[in-house]
Parts: sequence; structure tokens; C-alpha cells
Amino acid sequence: MQLLELSAGPLLALAGAVIAVRAHRVVALHQRVMTWPSVPGVVVRSELREKTDGDGTSYRADLACTYSAGDRLFTTARHTEGMSFSQPAQSARALVVAFPVGRIVEIRIDPTDAADGVLITGRPEHMVVIRRVGLAALVGGICLAVYAILRGP
Repeated sequence: MQLLELSAGPLLALAGAVIAVRAHRVVALHQRVMTWPSVPGVVVRSELREKTDGDGTSYRADLACTYSAGDRLFTTARHTEGMSFSQPAQSARALVVAFPVGRIVEIRIDPTDAADGVLITGRPEHMVVIRRVGLAALVGGICLAVYAILRGP
């Protein structure tokens, strides 16, 4: 049993760390772009994407916007993934409805690179929850490994 605990602990910790880091990047993007200057843009694509795999079916809003900065025209498909954790399919559908093609929107642009524009669609609540789950798995994995080491043979 100790071998299982010794190997499962680090694997659980590693998986938790990967999940937490990926989710944190999305949350951090939202926080960062809220400080960027904004310019008007226009939604040019607004579609619901459905993907089915071994884990089931997932949904996401595929949004793209054009905007001008200086004398150049840019297109961005980045947005802050403002979806809830409890109803991701409904949230993705709601984003598509809220951002129809032709709608005038606010695009936040990186002050150091105008080509880096992001549509604010809300706080990514689902990623906040996923980050917490990842951190819990990280801590649980570390505790399991320490327990196995301290317990000994």
C-alpha cells in the first residue's frame, strides 16, 4: 500500500498543479485586462461550439471582434470567458446571445501591443472554481505523499 501512496501522492499533486496553473492564467488575464485602455469594436463572429469526447460534451462561445487602434484594424478572438461553473452550456449560449454579430463592444487593448485585444465577457467564475479544485488536489497529493513517507514500511 505504501508504494501506491508514494506514487499516487506526487501524481495527484502534479495534476492539481497543472490544473491550478492553467485556470489561474485565465483568471489572471481577466484581472490584467481590466486595467488596459479600451477602444470600440464590432462583433464579427458569434457561434456556439460543441465538442464531444470521452469526458462528455463541452460548450464554448466562439466570439471574434474587429477594432481599430491608431490607424490599423485588428481582429481578436480572445475574451475573458465569463461563464459560470454550475451551468457552462447555458453560460456559453448566453454569451452568444449577448454578443451577436454586429454589436458594438468594448475591447481592452494591451498598452504595449495594440494587436493584443480582449473582449470583456465577464469574470471567468468557472475557472475560479477549477483553480480551487486544482489547489485542493495539489495539497491532497502532498499530504498523501508525506503520510506515506512518515508511515514507513
